[in-house]
Amino acid sequence: MPVRDVKPRHIHTMPPTIVERGVPSIANDVLRWTRRMFNCAVMRELADGNPASAFDLNDAGGKEESRTRALSDDELVKLFAAMRKTRELTNQNLLTFKLLLMLAVRKQGIDQRQGGGIRLRARHVGTAS
Repeated sequence: MPVRDVKPRHIHTMPPTIVERGVPSIANDVLRWTRRMFNCAVMRELADGNPASAFDLNDAGGKEESRTRALSDDELVKLFAAMRKTRELTNQNLLTFKLLLMLAVRKQGIDQRQGGGIRLRARHVGTAS
């Protein structure tokens, strides 16, 4: 379907099918990305308007709630044991995952950090640029 032919009724059908699969946060992500994509199409004069602009998160997955559950020590031991057995997972991936858990941040939190690195016990660990 050409970009100019997409109407709000087409956008309206996307989030409910995603929510039905039990992933409302993904429905929110899809709506956010759809709005951005059509904003870009409008800026490049590929579309006259954004058919997703009238929708908000209530039309998708709704308000997202922070999780309060944390993995137990036993669960972490099992997780790392399974990760070490996975051939496709390199040692660098395992160490990166451990660092993310230790710092309690998402990968983007480290990527977006200003200053080029993190200080851990007076030793500098650089971040990839």
